Amino acid sequence: MTKLLYDLRYALRQLRKAPGFSLTAICTLALGIGISAAMFTVVDGVLLRPLPVPYSSQIVAVGEANNSGGISSSALPNLRDWRTQSRLFQDIAWFTENFFDLKKADGSTQFSINVEASSNFFSMLQAQPLLGRTFLPNEGNGGNAHAAVLSYYVWQNNFHGDKDILGKTIQLGQNSYSVVGVMPQYFYIGIPNDGPVVWTILAHTPDMEDRSNGFLFGMGRLRPGVTIAAAKAELTGIQANIAKQYGSEHLPKDVAIVDYRDSLVGSVRRGMLALQGAVLLVWLIACANIAGLMLTRMTARRREIAVRAALGAPRGRIIQQFLTESLLLGLCGGLVGLGVAVGSLALLRHSLDASLNRSGDIALNGHVILLLIVLSIVSAVIFGTAPALEAASADPQAALHAGSRGVGTGRQQLRLRNALIIGELALSLILLVSAGLLLRTLYALQQVPLGFNPQKLVIAQFFSKAGFVPTAQDQNAPDIRETIFKPLLERVQHLPGVESAALVTATPLSTMVQMNDTFAVIGNPSANEANRTAQIHAVTPEVYHTLQIRLLQGRLFGEQDHMGTPASVIVNEAFAHQYLGAKPIGKRLNLDLGASSKSVLKDATVVGVVENTPQNAIGRPAEPEVDVDMYQVPVGDDFYPIFSLVMQLVVRTQQKPDAFIPEITRILTQVSTAFVVSNVQTMQQKIEGLLGSQTLAARLLWIFAIAALLIAAAGLYGLLSYSVSQRTRDIGVQIALGAQRGDILKLIMKQAFRLLGVGIALGIFGAYFATRIVRSFLYGVDQHDLITIAGVSILLATVGILASYIPARRAANIEPIEALRAE
Repeated sequence: MTKLLYDLRYALRQLRKAPGFSLTAICTLALGIGISAAMFTVVDGVLLRPLPVPYSSQIVAVGEANNSGGISSSALPNLRDWRTQSRLFQDIAWFTENFFDLKKADGSTQFSINVEASSNFFSMLQAQPLLGRTFLPNEGNGGNAHAAVLSYYVWQNNFHGDKDILGKTIQLGQNSYSVVGVMPQYFYIGIPNDGPVVWTILAHTPDMEDRSNGFLFGMGRLRPGVTIAAAKAELTGIQANIAKQYGSEHLPKDVAIVDYRDSLVGSVRRGMLALQGAVLLVWLIACANIAGLMLTRMTARRREIAVRAALGAPRGRIIQQFLTESLLLGLCGGLVGLGVAVGSLALLRHSLDASLNRSGDIALNGHVILLLIVLSIVSAVIFGTAPALEAASADPQAALHAGSRGVGTGRQQLRLRNALIIGELALSLILLVSAGLLLRTLYALQQVPLGFNPQKLVIAQFFSKAGFVPTAQDQNAPDIRETIFKPLLERVQHLPGVESAALVTATPLSTMVQMNDTFAVIGNPSANEANRTAQIHAVTPEVYHTLQIRLLQGRLFGEQDHMGTPASVIVNEAFAHQYLGAKPIGKRLNLDLGASSKSVLKDATVVGVVENTPQNAIGRPAEPEVDVDMYQVPVGDDFYPIFSLVMQLVVRTQQKPDAFIPEITRILTQVSTAFVVSNVQTMQQKIEGLLGSQTLAARLLWIFAIAALLIAAAGLYGLLSYSVSQRTRDIGVQIALGAQRGDILKLIMKQAFRLLGVGIALGIFGAYFATRIVRSFLYGVDQHDLITIAGVSILLATVGILASYIPARRAANIEPIEALRAE
């Protein structure tokens, strides 16, 4: 312990004697360690931390497989049969979400999410409440489904953490519920994070027995040792038997099962891991750079080391001393890196909140502090081992005889420093290539034809509150088109600066709301293969003018299309090409294949074809789409309730669209209390959000890549500067003997070119494999794009040459007399 304390005091003195070196090393380490810790915090909170339930790895999302290979909602009878017939699941539960006003303790109301779930929802998860109980088995089967479980957020914010909340009655919309429990904070199963959520038992209605009515999200707990593949095979077989038993070719036969934690993080997993890998590369580059600095500094301390060795210091003590200095540097870098991590984490969390369902878990914790300590120690070992071994192996007699700086660097040390610089250059090139590919992807996505004009557009989405959705049989209910939609459009269209406005159930790029259904082409059996599906949208006639969607054939909706006339529909180009052939106008469609359907859409005529618009994502081919004029659908029609679920308002303005957002929001909230307004934004903001993962990855990768490039350039500059300082006497002698200054410049630059050439070559080789990680983010560019590789190679070479030119110029300007006098 005494020796360690002595080594620490000596290390502190040495670092104080070289403040420039110490500050450079600590800042470089802080950058690498801090950003790495911040990214690890995000990865830990989003990808690694288990769900807050026992044996969370057994929890899976269960549903019907959709056309794109993903998972969709399911019908209650199908989920119920899966639960009773499966042998590989311990249990299967289901839930759906609604929106309504929750009356707070002070009498005011707040928009809240109602998760209506099966009575076994919490027992399947084995989730324990913070207060009270969860749902009892078979609770609500007799019609008494008025038990409510509150989220921690609701308990704290709506009822001020009232510990006597159990048994009290709360008002959810028009219904009353008795509070039976409160869940812990950040219980996010089935919803994103902890928010204004109330869980209630799903009330059964007759229309839920329709096996094509897929509105429930399924969850299950696998038995120990059961794989997802085995469970999927079992449920797919069960579903195929269900479809065969009920004789319906339109019932889905494939089932999708995914790890539930993966379903929460979605497509960000690969991006998060790729960014974490990029940050670790920056950390390695920083460690390599500091190792080079340590080697340089060790050379300047050769006489000191030789004196200590001559006085009897064993090799182990010299190694210990250098490792102690490295450890001290590493811990100081880790301490400063904690501040860097806090700042970086704030930036990362702000950027990722919109795309992550588990952002509430992103916070500094013991795992991160431990990571900082580990990274500090590992950094010290990485950049301290080579200098320590080099110092211990130095010949003390040769060092004592070397009375000046003129003694050159040993071959072994020079090779080691060269290897470090080459490694830094190669890793920097890998990051630059990855960032370049993402930038080219962003450019390609921005050039994709959208089929509509996104400029000066405002979009607003509003949901119906629970209990408001009418049924097709409720023919005496007020027509929401007359009582809500028409007054809304009139008020918006009369706003100064508004060019036009329209309503549609799903705007282009509306990723959350899409209605897919099967259909038939009347009179064309060859086009009626099983599971032919299209997206069905209800629109007002002004939608095409508002979105500026181009008409390709036929006509748009007009005055001749009204209630009581045969239904007219407009299809997109993808639908016409795939199902209707070269002459789509006049073809007739059956858009509702229910056996007891009363819909006017059982016989609808195609009157127009419009240009494709992307439904889900930019760059993804448009799916077949059919637009229905909502004013042609009677109140008693089976299609009518679709209007009451979700509707989107699109407004084209003549001025800056974001200036209209507050006024449009105010009008929406005033027109009807039956709907909840959500996501009022400009279309440009929507597009930026859809490109958020690529944009974020590109921005962060470029930050990391530029940081790595600067660190590598600084390392190359330091190596050549040190080489010039060590060869000052030799260069002076050469100039005195007649060497031209241009020859000296070429000599130093030749060394730089050799390092840059090898580093770039190794970087290109590494990028060939490393870019596979970002392949899923790319669009319109190949992962081995030669233009990108050539461009970043030229960038790296240019920066490297500039960093090398300064010490080379200094060498060329050495005065022989001054160089010899210095000796």
